[in-house]
Amino acid sequence: MISIIPLTSTDASFKQTTALDGTNYVFVFRWNDRAQAWHFDLSTEDGTPIAMGIRVVVSWPLLRRCVSERRPPGELIAVDTTDQGDPLRSDLGTRVVLTYIDAESVAELRVGA
Repeated sequence: MISIIPLTSTDASFKQTTALDGTNYVFVFRWNDRAQAWHFDLSTEDGTPIAMGIRVVVSWPLLRRCVSERRPPGELIAVDTTDQGDPLRSDLGTRVVLTYIDAESVAELRVGA
């Protein structure tokens, strides 16, 4: 199943807890003015870091290089709903949505590949 992770803050930096495959994860999103890009950190609910400083780019598995055994078992992918590219300051959660493909669906995709 593919689900959209709701991102409701309009702040340049915000934190939220989201359940992925039944486990809560903490996201901290930050807008970088110099790079004109969004980045996020991902940690366990108790604050153990999983991945830090990941740039939000569209159409790419954002946790591809994350080797932590604590990482979510599925895939996080930013999807541009209008084909304009990576999210600008006001685009995250609106024009560009963060999606999660659950572990079962990822396994099915790998079998079919």
